[in-house]
Amino acid sequence: IPPPLQGQPQVDRRLVPLEDIRPAALAAGTVHDLNQQPEVRNLFEAASGLMRSGKYEAAVDRLNAALNRSSHNYYDLLYLMAAAKFRLRADGEARVYASQALQAARETADAHYLLGEICRRQTQLEAAMGHYRAATLAADTEVPNPRVTAAWFRLAECLAENGYLTAAYEAYTRFDEALWDTQPAHCEAEEIAPLLTDRPQGAIQERIDLLKRLGRHSDAVAVSRAAAARWPDSLAVQRLLVRTLLAAVQHEQALAVCRLQWTDGEGPSFPEPDTSPRSLPLLSDTVKALGAASQLEAWTAELQRQVSAGQSLELAAAVADRLSKAGEYAAAAELWNAIAAQQPQDAEPVWAAAVALRASGDVGAAADLLAQFVRSHPDNIDVPWKRFVAWLERDEGSAAELIKYVEKQVAAPGRDFATDFVLATLAARAGQNELAEQLFAAAVEARPEFALAQVAWAQSLVAGYEWEPAKTHALAALQEAEQLGAAHFVLGAACAGLDQNDEAEKEYREAVKDSPNDAEFLLALGHFYKRRDDLLAAQRYFQQALTVDRDNGEALENLVESYLAGGKPGLARLQFREAEDADLAEPVLRRIRTTLGFSENPFGPEHLAELKRQYTADPQDIETGLKLAAGLLVRGRYDEAFPYAQELHARFPQDARPAVLLARLLARRLEFRASADVLVNLVARYPNRGEMLRLLAVARLADFQLDEARRIIRHLLDLAQTDAVRTALRDQLLISYVEFSEFEAALQLLDEWTAAEPENATWWREKLRVLALAGREQEALELASSRVQPLEDEFQQKLGEFKRLLDRYKQLPEENLPMRSRAEAVQAELKRIQSKLQERRAEFVQVGMQVQNYQAVEGQLRQWLRDQPGDSEITQWLILLLIQDDRPDEALSQLEAFAATGLAAEAALRGWRAEAEAAAGRTDKAVAELDALLEEPPVGLSARDRAEVWAKLITILIEA
Repeated sequence: IPPPLQGQPQVDRRLVPLEDIRPAALAAGTVHDLNQQPEVRNLFEAASGLMRSGKYEAAVDRLNAALNRSSHNYYDLLYLMAAAKFRLRADGEARVYASQALQAARETADAHYLLGEICRRQTQLEAAMGHYRAATLAADTEVPNPRVTAAWFRLAECLAENGYLTAAYEAYTRFDEALWDTQPAHCEAEEIAPLLTDRPQGAIQERIDLLKRLGRHSDAVAVSRAAAARWPDSLAVQRLLVRTLLAAVQHEQALAVCRLQWTDGEGPSFPEPDTSPRSLPLLSDTVKALGAASQLEAWTAELQRQVSAGQSLELAAAVADRLSKAGEYAAAAELWNAIAAQQPQDAEPVWAAAVALRASGDVGAAADLLAQFVRSHPDNIDVPWKRFVAWLERDEGSAAELIKYVEKQVAAPGRDFATDFVLATLAARAGQNELAEQLFAAAVEARPEFALAQVAWAQSLVAGYEWEPAKTHALAALQEAEQLGAAHFVLGAACAGLDQNDEAEKEYREAVKDSPNDAEFLLALGHFYKRRDDLLAAQRYFQQALTVDRDNGEALENLVESYLAGGKPGLARLQFREAEDADLAEPVLRRIRTTLGFSENPFGPEHLAELKRQYTADPQDIETGLKLAAGLLVRGRYDEAFPYAQELHARFPQDARPAVLLARLLARRLEFRASADVLVNLVARYPNRGEMLRLLAVARLADFQLDEARRIIRHLLDLAQTDAVRTALRDQLLISYVEFSEFEAALQLLDEWTAAEPENATWWREKLRVLALAGREQEALELASSRVQPLEDEFQQKLGEFKRLLDRYKQLPEENLPMRSRAEAVQAELKRIQSKLQERRAEFVQVGMQVQNYQAVEGQLRQWLRDQPGDSEITQWLILLLIQDDRPDEALSQLEAFAATGLAAEAALRGWRAEAEAAAGRTDKAVAELDALLEEPPVGLSARDRAEVWAKLITILIEA
């Protein structure tokens, strides 16, 4: 838009209308018809076919040939070349070709749209806006084009990101009008169909969100009502309408929409008795609307009446859960108590009622209720984990009140095991660990067979990261009740905290086996596998958790993310669509929509901008905050990510994820001591967690705290479960000594490793290298030689055996299979020894050249060549030695003789010849060799090989 004139107030971008958004303008050129040149037309047609087949590089080859033959700038050629380059992510070239195409175009919408896409990917959003706007304006004079429809959507995205909220709303509206009113056939176009995968109703959600941000709630309601009229059977649209009405403070109207779940508008204001909560997918919104409309009390009273009559127990439980989520704890407790009266043997309603009562501020009533149930039903210990852990969860905010209550009750007479158990759980919730331990112990002593006390004791220890004691009490619980799922689960959690993963997996699975319908157990097992990168197993258990509890937003969100991480975007989207009739919280839906919407370019500029907007609006949303900070880290925007990571760590100190993220960022900012301070606290909680220990080791090394770093690496070595991990850690430990010239300590390590694994060539090579670095050149050369000789002898012995077998085989009939098999076995063994011998010879040559003992190495090489005339590998070593020993002419002589054998590759010959000529001071000849290699590369010369040739050429020129 035009800048404000001097002295005028700054324009409020939010209110700028679409008509004020300027289009991009490029100078028009001359239009030429491609049919003027049939040969060029044929190449264009061939390239078009290759593009349709996804063979973009081949299409570029055809288009280059066509452009070389063209007598004019043809739009078709230039546009197709731009599209091909765009698909190959060569955005700079694509932009040039698209700009040239635009100047040669009769119709400009396609070229402007492509330029918009290129600029958007280059994060030049202002330029992208101009081109998208130009594409939409071209629609007034050109034939209907699906790219114009897509341009409306992309333009709206860019406008919203740049703060032009009103213009963005208008662009989204034009997009929807095109889809549903003027150009419905465009829904199937390749530019549009992917957009509708995650938003089958078009941009309705985006339009309403923008109107809310602008404070235009009545307009948002109008858009929602129009959408509900167009898609009356869509639960997603009905949910959107209810939430829009609530945001507009139209509570009665919102409640009227909710009632449509069970009536056509003329029926009762309350669902029929025994209505299934599954038939009320807007139940959470119904509870909010009832509360907002001051009708909640009457509604819950009617529900309690039905429950008292033995009806609607499932619905009442679902409503009670929603009441708790809405902060209506007293009403929730009343419902749970009514359910408990109908199901006196069932633990769940009692535990849920106790949690709600305590949340409402009535700790005494909650404790009395729970103690009475435990006392009356000591054998009823199969409590749903969701209720159990909600009662035990630590809460520093109410700690003073809890402690006061517990101390008063402890001093009172008449305590029994049930009283002590409940008081122990309250003390643990308040963080009074010592008092909790005393009370748990008293409860267990009073009733040893009461396994739930041991489970609660173990869980309180898990909450305090005391893994080993937690295991002890979980095992004690299992001695009393071996099929108690909660005991297996808390034991699995304790094992997981110590990264005893095999044991953790076993116990988690036992928990699921004993309590197959406990969604929390399934969810935890999904998280366990996700942390270990076993995505298939994670998907399985997240899916099972969702099957048990279809309204479990955490399970759905993690299932979608696991599918995306596993390369299954189609399944992720299908799962989200199938969850449309679930009663999910708006933050969960928003996060999933955002994740799916940006799944093709995660953490791109638009994605990060949207995450930033969402987190700013809801700073308690840890999941969005973590994605924002992690995305900025991934994109290298460390200074931007840092304050978010700091804020998340301070706000959620018990969650390890923000702490790990903060530690990584501090290390990226070279603040290693601060990174270590964060990690020390994490490692104290999770002493065997590999990710944290590795980060801490790096931070300690960078901060020159070598002894501590080495201690951590040795601990990691004790934990390593694969050879690859073990080798990487040994490398890191060895480097910590070698880099600081502590060669004797490094050699001691290598002596340990070579003694433990005498056949592992890696550590022998490292020992040779360290000896050379330590100035013990002769010792290194002698060690390398001593490793060669035994294999020389073994090779000669096996070679003799093979020759004797061949001689005998010639004297026997060909069908003598045993003799033939024996000869083949000896031949295979001979090849194995020869391969190993060459490796050790290479070690000897490398060490000798490193310590510059050329005479000893040359003598040995020539001896080997006498034994194995013409051996190509030994000859190559000799050529390289002569070059390094500053004997270039001898090297060239040896090289030409070797070239005559035809055994060497042309690229290698030219490279060695260039090095020899350069060593002889003949730079021009050296450069000529490499130039020839680059200008006429032999077959098989890869891009990496070419890069190495260029590097060698530059080095020769610099040294000259």
